Amino acid sequence: MSDRPRSKALPGILLSLSALIVGFLLGMWLGSFNVSKADGLAGGAIVLAWGLLGALVLLGGAIALWAAAARRTLWRVLIVLGPLALIVAGLLIAGFLRQQEEGRRQMEEEMRRLKRPTAPAAPLEFLPVSGRAATEGAVVMGLGMARPDLTAPVLHFLNGPDATEASDSLVLEQVAHGSSIAQAPPWFVPAHLKLDYDILLLRVLAVSRSAVEVEVNGP
Repeated sequence: MSDRPRSKALPGILLSLSALIVGFLLGMWLGSFNVSKADGLAGGAIVLAWGLLGALVLLGGAIALWAAAARRTLWRVLIVLGPLALIVAGLLIAGFLRQQEEGRRQMEEEMRRLKRPTAPAAPLEFLPVSGRAATEGAVVMGLGMARPDLTAPVLHFLNGPDATEASDSLVLEQVAHGSSIAQAPPWFVPAHLKLDYDILLLRVLAVSRSAVEVEVNGP
């Protein structure tokens, strides 16, 4: 009794499914060699595209074999390809579950990190002003940087918060592209200086209600 087309339906369908699974993993494996660290997030899309390409290629081959080969030949090929497809499917499922577990673990770790108390910031001490006590109180905040008014013609420097006369000054002038330093003390080295972008930043050491202590010659 000769094989009829209908009799090849079951092995043909199973062979096509097996080829689809094996081709997908084989394509992803080949695609992993075409991805570098520089690809970043696009690397996953590249590997997935290779997987889909491999699945389509093997699926096309399986359909062609289904149409041309005898029923007995299909079963023989399926005996080899079927268990391989089951192993591949198991690996894909195990990898997916492992990825889900890793994502859940990272989320729990992030939640624990957010709940963990952080070290308090160093208290801000006020400078003595006009004979007042050195510490007005503790304010939990960072000191950061001070940016002087670059539109002012002169920036005066005092030796202390109680000084009444400036010990030196920084002379600014307005030019076509913004502000420029016309005259500065030889020791003046700010933390950040780029006047063509209106950037002049001084590192703050302490503050009071009427003065700011800044670092004018830092490392």
